[in-house]
Parts: sequence; structure tokens; C-alpha cells
Amino acid sequence: MIGTDCYQLGGLLLQPLLLTSMFQRILCALVISHGLLAAQQAPAATSQVQPVDEPLPLLDTGIPGGIADGTPSIPAPLPEPLQFSVKRTLTSRRQVTEAPEIIGLPPVRGTINVTVQLVEDPGLPDPPPPLIAPVEEAAVADGMAESSEPGPDFQMIFVSATVYDHARTYVRCGFGNGQEIAGWSNIDFNHFCGVGTYQVKGSDGKLRQYSLFMCIGDEYTDGTEDESTPAPALPALATSGPAFVVTEGDTTNKECMDMFQGMHDLYRVEGTRMAAACQAREIAYEARKAYLLANPPVPKDVTIQFWKRVTPSLAGMNALTKGAKP
Repeated sequence: MIGTDCYQLGGLLLQPLLLTSMFQRILCALVISHGLLAAQQAPAATSQVQPVDEPLPLLDTGIPGGIADGTPSIPAPLPEPLQFSVKRTLTSRRQVTEAPEIIGLPPVRGTINVTVQLVEDPGLPDPPPPLIAPVEEAAVADGMAESSEPGPDFQMIFVSATVYDHARTYVRCGFGNGQEIAGWSNIDFNHFCGVGTYQVKGSDGKLRQYSLFMCIGDEYTDGTEDESTPAPALPALATSGPAFVVTEGDTTNKECMDMFQGMHDLYRVEGTRMAAACQAREIAYEARKAYLLANPPVPKDVTIQFWKRVTPSLAGMNALTKGAKP
């Protein structure tokens, strides 16, 4: 079967992939910190839906940070180029084939120049040794006092989700310690992509903060794909709001049940914003894909510069005195 999968790290959405497999297709999402979108080089689509990323008050159920919505990240500034005195140059031509930016598009092929240059030692300084800050007992005491102040509980949760026809999701979730439950939800869990850390205020009034490690994939039973997945037996679920039913696991495990319930409480508060961000990501992805098809990339030339140091580095000298190679 052919499915649309993608990867996400720290709310960082890389790109959908087209994979063929006899196993369940999954979309792996590593969601460790606040949502950021992967740098998908411009031009990116002008999103028709712009989710509002306003920080929430600390004591509310919601997503404190932003949600990845397809906006390209700002590229890091390039370092100032070094000026080298070239002693010798060797250039060759090579045929190369590179993987496409988006799997499913044609590979990047072409002929490039590979240039290797021996240059004069530019005399770059050795990197400074790592600083070891002195430990002040008062600072340690202040830090311990600060950490002892009440705050939200924080837990990493592990989620495996299979979304059927963007209408129902089979979810297996736990804390990575053997405690897990599984069941059906009427939420499209694709909307959780782009979310890093979120927080939920439970019925006991306690604030709990979660960070996601999620694998998610889409299945279609309605003929959307060339090959359709047989429709699974679905339990009755409410249609008026976020709802779920547990089919596996210990429903008396309060920690797991609070975690699963908390996802649905979060969606009840943030669902509109999460769905809008998901739509915006899809628009940005399709725009990037169309751009790459209309403007096929070409491989770039490569230049390698190396030199022999006039004065060995301190690290090199230390390695030599210990009988090791620098």
C-alpha cells in the first residue's frame, strides 16, 4: 500500500513521504520542545489560515507556545568567509545523484565540480577550553529553593496513532515504563503534529505538563488511495465533541486515564487552532512540492580546503606527549 507519511522533531515537521510497505505505515513525530517548523526553503506558500500563537496563562489548559503552521524558519546568518592563500588545486568532474528534498519527487542529478585545495595555514586560534564556573553554595541553595516552588508536573508521553479517513484515530499511549492504554478517539490526531509541550489542568485542580513523542500514520477506507484499507470495527463515539473509548489496558490506572483524558481536554480548548495549523502545514507542503516540480534543483559544486598547521595545537601536542596521534 502507498501512504502519506512524514516526520516531525520537536514540533519540527520535516516533510511527507510516500512509502510502500506491507506493514502499517507510520508517521514518526518526535515532539520534544515547543513547536517549530522545519526550514523548508522558500518560497513557501502564503498560508490561508494563520493560527494565533498567543501564550496562555500558566494555570490554563492549553498550548503555552506556538504551533508549527508551515511558516519557514529564519535561516541562520552565514559566517564571514575566510581568505585563504591557495598553494595547490585539484579539480575533477563527477556525476552525482542526491535524494530529493521531498521523497516521491525525482532525485537530484547532475555533474558537479569537486575542487580540493591545499592552502597556507591561516593561523586560526585554538578554540578556548570549556569554562568551568565556580560553584557558589548560596547559588546552589537559591536554585534548590526555586526548584522546590510548586509548579506543573512534567512528563514525556509516547503515542502511536493510526488515523482512519481523518475521522477516527486508534491511539496507543503511555509513559514508556510499561504503563499504557489504547483505544479509539474521534479526533484526527494529525492535528497534534506541530505541538510540542502542552498543559492540562485536571479535575483535581492540578496542572500537568506533557511533551509528546509520537508516531502517526494515515489509512483510508473510502478509496482515497489506489489501495484502500479495510474499514476496522469502530465503537460508538460521541460526535458533538472530543471523545474516546479505551479498548485495551487498565482503566483503573489514574495516571494513564488522566493523560488520555487530558489530550481530549486540550483539544476541546485548542482544537480550532490545532486544526488551522494542520491545514496551513498542508498548504505550505503542497506549495513547496509544486515549486520543486516547477524548479528542479541541481546539485552544487563542492570545494574542500585543507592545510598543515605550522604550529601544532595544544590538543595535538598533549596527544603526542601521551603517545597518541593528534
